Amino acid sequence: MTEVLKILILEDSPYDAEEIMRRLELSAKFECGFRLAMNKATYLQALDEFCPSVILSDHSLPQFDSKEALTIARELFPDIPFIMVTGTISEEFAIDMIKAGVDDYILKDRMTRLPAAIIASVQKRKVETERRRLEKEREFDRNNLMALINNSNDLMWSVDLNLRLITSNEAFDRVIQNMTGTTVAKGCDILAEVFQPEQLARFRKYYERAFSGECFTEIEHTPLPDNIWSEISYCPIYSGDFVSGVACFSRDITQRKMVEKEIARAIIKTQEEERNYLGRELHDNVNQLLAAAKMLLSVAKHNIEKIPELIVACQDNIENAIQENRKIAQGLVVPDFESISFQEQLLNLSDNMLKRSGIQVIMDTSGLQEEWLQNEQKLVIYRIVQEQFTNIVKHAGAGLVYVLLCNTPDEFKMNIFDNGKGMETETKKEGIGLRNIRGRLAIFNGTVDIRTSPGKGFTMDVTIPLTI
Repeated sequence: MTEVLKILILEDSPYDAEEIMRRLELSAKFECGFRLAMNKATYLQALDEFCPSVILSDHSLPQFDSKEALTIARELFPDIPFIMVTGTISEEFAIDMIKAGVDDYILKDRMTRLPAAIIASVQKRKVETERRRLEKEREFDRNNLMALINNSNDLMWSVDLNLRLITSNEAFDRVIQNMTGTTVAKGCDILAEVFQPEQLARFRKYYERAFSGECFTEIEHTPLPDNIWSEISYCPIYSGDFVSGVACFSRDITQRKMVEKEIARAIIKTQEEERNYLGRELHDNVNQLLAAAKMLLSVAKHNIEKIPELIVACQDNIENAIQENRKIAQGLVVPDFESISFQEQLLNLSDNMLKRSGIQVIMDTSGLQEEWLQNEQKLVIYRIVQEQFTNIVKHAGAGLVYVLLCNTPDEFKMNIFDNGKGMETETKKEGIGLRNIRGRLAIFNGTVDIRTSPGKGFTMDVTIPLTI
């Protein structure tokens, strides 16, 4: 042993105490320091001040004995070895003391075994202490794991190859209780009759797939009575090389499904509104220009002298129709963010739409890290900017537009302000442009906030979460 053992000797005979110390010092098997206690008072003081590694106790002391000394030691230091070093005692008494917690006993006329007994007792106590520590850690881990499992609203359970329940968490137990009216028990049939026959057949196939060694996830819909959507994962449990059961995890995704439906409806609505918008643009602009050109050609057939003049007018109308068609096409083409950066695309958009209309533009992208944005998010933001620029050109009567874009890894924010005539939001119905913007943002759980009033300009604040 490399450590220094602090040995407390409880002995009322100085001669016997000296003999014990002499024998231990001569053994040369370990280093040790000593403290002598000759009565209860000095024993208690030594326990407090000396903090011994081992206690060697005589049995009989004036008004004090080894039984009481052992009781005190076990209350204060339950892991310290306690060895009796005493005169002749009966075998029956020795057995009683060992049952009470004494690690060993040595007769004073046979102290040759004392060093080995000390080493063995210290090592035994170390093993026991480590075992208890590991057991406490395992118990803590088990309790912690059970707390995590049972505080979850997700369902967890496992079944054996006979489709009998092995174990389950409290959330699973509550659901089965609500469905069947009975308390779930280990060993019961997992395919409760409360399920519809087609559901039972599907679940049976799921378990059979997992029994074959496949790990997978399925979506289940229970329309009645609660219209619940569940995402259920099945994972084989192996005993050696063989599957002995299946661990299952079920998460309620009803809310997610509802959101997905809302997003799908928003996408469809946005697409329909864009089709309507495109149809009106073609009808009101391109179609009217082409119709005018056709009419002029008809006039030219009967007015030969005006043919040169009419042809020029037709050419103007056709050129305008081409320009209108080009503008519509440019609005529909998806920007290439790989070859041209997102910031450059936005600057080009502001130049083509606002600056050409005589509107001053200030665009601040100093806080924008476009590498944190997905291309799909960039496209949505681009279309929103495009939509708002169109609204500004057509309706705002603005002379200045300020655009601020910034983001963190978690959130994107955009502010578009114009100093135009503004609008009365409480009385004016929201137009197709703003409805399109809200529809696009719904795809990414984004939000838009409008601040405007007559004569006070128009401000749009857009927020998109970048992590889900």
